[in-house]
Amino acid sequence: MKKTTRILTVLALAASSVFYATPSQAVPTVNIAIDCEANVGARYDQPVAGGWVVVTTFTNCTTINPNWPIGTAWELKTGATTVAPTTAGVQGSNTSGLMQTSPQWNSLSASSTYVLTVTLPDPLPAAYMSGAMNNKNASGSKSGIAGNAGGSSAVHYFITDPSYVPGQGAGQTARVRGNVKATLDSVTFKDDGTGTAGRLTWKGTNIDSVLYVGPATTYPSAYNYGVYTSSWNGALTNLTPDTTYTFEFYANSIDDYPAVQTVSFKTGPAVAVVKDAAYWTRFVDTYVIYAWEAANMKGLMAKFNALETSPYRSFIKVPTSRVSTWSAISLTPKSCRAETNGVITALNGDTCTVSYTVSGASKAPVTLVRDFTFTKFSA
Repeated sequence: MKKTTRILTVLALAASSVFYATPSQAVPTVNIAIDCEANVGARYDQPVAGGWVVVTTFTNCTTINPNWPIGTAWELKTGATTVAPTTAGVQGSNTSGLMQTSPQWNSLSASSTYVLTVTLPDPLPAAYMSGAMNNKNASGSKSGIAGNAGGSSAVHYFITDPSYVPGQGAGQTARVRGNVKATLDSVTFKDDGTGTAGRLTWKGTNIDSVLYVGPATTYPSAYNYGVYTSSWNGALTNLTPDTTYTFEFYANSIDDYPAVQTVSFKTGPAVAVVKDAAYWTRFVDTYVIYAWEAANMKGLMAKFNALETSPYRSFIKVPTSRVSTWSAISLTPKSCRAETNGVITALNGDTCTVSYTVSGASKAPVTLVRDFTFTKFSA
């Protein structure tokens, strides 16, 4: 069988990151990731220039609302299908330099992924530069891209000043990038032995945070994909065995002076593993982000593993929690029944197999499966 290769090339920073271009390092394309469930709020962060191409990937969004300069060209696709705007764009001749009517897409499917490719005019209209692009943290008309779903809006405003450092909304003050530059000496990957997961480690200097822009499906759900983070431990999941991955990896300093390195690694062959208590403990230590969450999940796992049937009862109750999500399913419905309150009731003396799952904010579920034998059971 021919081995597949997944290659993701990223030419610029994404989401709440700033790319600083120099004459010798022209950057005509930038990538933005907008998740209408995770990246809610306004971000004053995406530098652009005349002639640049802005590629935005939308997930969990039902509406797309842009605000662009006159002369902008655009195309929205889901897979290979082009999606026509609900409201057609009208270039017009506004004195503000903004389009008379920007295109708008409504009634999109939140379960689909959409990619919007925008090519900005070159040069950018002077009125647009002085109006919609300045005074980033004040109220009023600005230019950018927004995704909406269920009343939540995720917005990325455009800027043209490469010295501007992203704020977190109105009232923040722009500051000039400092002189402390991050460096990346190496970025390496270690497979966990299954071919489907592993961990990135990096070495360098002045690294305050890192940005992963490899395949979004492999990134832990607790973090916003395409956003710098200081707390991610490098763990990756949902990898395809025996596959080569290539992407850009960014490190940023406390002065917002980033470094980038191309990363390429190949996962190992698929290996089936026994998912026992020891396996799940290692899984929690690697993929569960918060210490309190990991401790709670381990406590629930230990209680489930300690469950015993009694000759005086025809039921057991799995451990429940108000801070972790849990579920119990009977894999042998003819021998036992699982109730929504966690009670497992024996129906006869046959082996009862229960699947018990717990997860938390990190969205890294653990599933334990155990057999139980009851000597007393319901008629």
